[in-house]
Amino acid sequence: MQPLFFSFLSCRLKNQAEIFILSSAVPQVLFVLFFIYRQENIVSNDEVRFLPFEEAVNIVGAIQEEEDVDDATHRIFTVYSNDDKELCWFDFDEVVQDAKPTKGDKGREQVTNYILHRIPDWVLDL
Repeated sequence: MQPLFFSFLSCRLKNQAEIFILSSAVPQVLFVLFFIYRQENIVSNDEVRFLPFEEAVNIVGAIQEEEDVDDATHRIFTVYSNDDKELCWFDFDEVVQDAKPTKGDKGREQVTNYILHRIPDWVLDL
């Protein structure tokens, strides 16, 4: 039995894509593996990308404090688009703890700004 020998080639393109080619040097195992890896599409599970504030302002129609449908004792902030489509939600307690809003209209503005700075970019795919 002949040992298998493979050649590997990698090239980085101008658009940050990387091409990988893996081919066999043994005629009995003739194949070529070719794929493109786009670095900017790979995000770790812990990393969340947020929309720029200006873009979030343009797509968010409302932020409403609501009861969590799974737990009546729990509150959430639900974010809706301009056409009333649910985009995402935030835990009420976490937002209040992080934003530390004051009372009244100023506090509502602080919570709104906190949320608008944290709209995940995946809402554009909805």
